[in-house]
Amino acid sequence: MNHPIYRVRSFEIVAPYTLRVSFDDGTTETIDFQPILFGELFGPLRDLV
Repeated sequence: MNHPIYRVRSFEIVAPYTLRVSFDDGTTETIDFQPILFGELFGPLRDLV
């Protein structure tokens, strides 16, 4: 199975836990990371202080 590799060209913080990411293929995605910030490993990242 062959998966393409996308490289990040730039990113911008648009809201708490949310980034707008531009990739080398010209696409831009807005990604909300809040749903995955839970548990022992990622939970502490919810603290905005």
